[in-house]
Amino acid sequence: MKKYLDQTGNATFYLIWIIFIMGLMMVLILNISGVFAAKQQASNAADQASIAATDVLYDGIRGAVSDYDQYQIKKFEGETFLEKDMLSFRISEEEKKLLARGYSRNEAKIQAIDNIVESTLPGTDEKLEKFVSDAIGAKLVEMKKAATDVIQRNEGDPSKSVMTVFKNERVQVKAVVHFKGQEREKFLEKIEKDIPQKGSGPKIDFIHRLGWGEETYSLE
Repeated sequence: MKKYLDQTGNATFYLIWIIFIMGLMMVLILNISGVFAAKQQASNAADQASIAATDVLYDGIRGAVSDYDQYQIKKFEGETFLEKDMLSFRISEEEKKLLARGYSRNEAKIQAIDNIVESTLPGTDEKLEKFVSDAIGAKLVEMKKAATDVIQRNEGDPSKSVMTVFKNERVQVKAVVHFKGQEREKFLEKIEKDIPQKGSGPKIDFIHRLGWGEETYSLE
């Protein structure tokens, strides 16, 4: 009888031990998978934020193109200034060509601006260069806000995230997501860490013509 009780006690002990080990392994697995999930979350935030900031930038470039067209119209007032000479018209025609070559609508819009602006810079009286440079400077705050909004929607931490213009002629965002893992007192310490990931928007082909250096801005 005593032997039976000893065996039962041992079996119970081993069962409790196995359950305990399985519990620790489960927490460990959850923490590991949580880190990977947070990394993917940060990566998505960085990619989306860089694209959002780039979209804002191109809105500014379109405004600069319009300003340049108006400058030319006034400068050549009384002379023959045809629609085909307007930068906005040339960009529209270039976009049609790119669409016919299989570009997506968004890709064609961006690439058309790149192609025509780059080939035209610095422009009449160097005004295109001035309008474009001024537009970029004026859009920086809005670009930062667009990137910050995206990071917040992805539950990231804007105070630890940054936007860099122009890294390899692109807008780059480093987004940070804070990961807080589970713990088991005395056995597994709580894991808390910031997980950074970088993402870049499309290349801005004409930016090297403007003399802009690489600058990093906090998104706090």
